[in-house]
Amino acid sequence: MADGNAGGKAGPMQKRYFKDGLTAVTLVPIAQQVGVMRVLAGSLAKADDTAIAGHASGIEMAANALEDGIDAHQIAIQGAQVAYGQLVEGRQAWIRVYEKTYGELVVRMGKRSAESFFKVPKKLP
Repeated sequence: MADGNAGGKAGPMQKRYFKDGLTAVTLVPIAQQVGVMRVLAGSLAKADDTAIAGHASGIEMAANALEDGIDAHQIAIQGAQVAYGQLVEGRQAWIRVYEKTYGELVVRMGKRSAESFFKVPKKLP
């Protein structure tokens, strides 16, 4: 979609579709990227030149794919947070049972015998 801009300066076509410059589209935070892509696709779709207008559907499909990716990423983050919470709860439950069992063994068998079930691992050299 180059319009013969020399020296990196925006030509008339680029200014028409990228009013705020290319970085306003390319450096947008990911959360805003889908909206920017859809605005661009809508603008291109209105072009009189079919070669330009033809790019709108590809950008719209890419926006949909990005939106799906963002949604999947959010679901994965939430799943990881839930799993981590379950991990912490499971570990806490294990420690409570461990301590309770040790305490009951101390009462029934004495500390020395109870500790034989709960040996401290040898330290690495």
